[in-house]
Amino acid sequence: MKRFAIHDSYEALCQTDDAFVFGELHHVARNRSGGAVLTPVGRFFCTRPLFIEGFNQHWRVDCYIREHKLAPDPALAGKGLVAALKREAVCAEPIWVSWYSSREQGGEAQGEVYEID
Repeated sequence: MKRFAIHDSYEALCQTDDAFVFGELHHVARNRSGGAVLTPVGRFFCTRPLFIEGFNQHWRVDCYIREHKLAPDPALAGKGLVAALKREAVCAEPIWVSWYSSREQGGEAQGEVYEID
């Protein structure tokens, strides 16, 4: 796993492979002791289509930002994420980036999801 800053208040945690990258975006609240509280505010997926007629081979970055009070603007997050991915040599141009705002519609635990003391 790779962890890198996107902005002073946001970081990405991702896993990489030659053709696929995925990860989470976190809001970071640092404390004076050097620690931090990380709040997940989004997810991203980077793929490299093998062939699309009429397009050069490129990376596609899809950035999904949760509707949350600590979440950044989706456009700023998407653009900042791509700048960080390029800086960290995870992806290189040409890149198409799309950003989305998302809201969880529901969910449930199936199996033993929570660890109870």
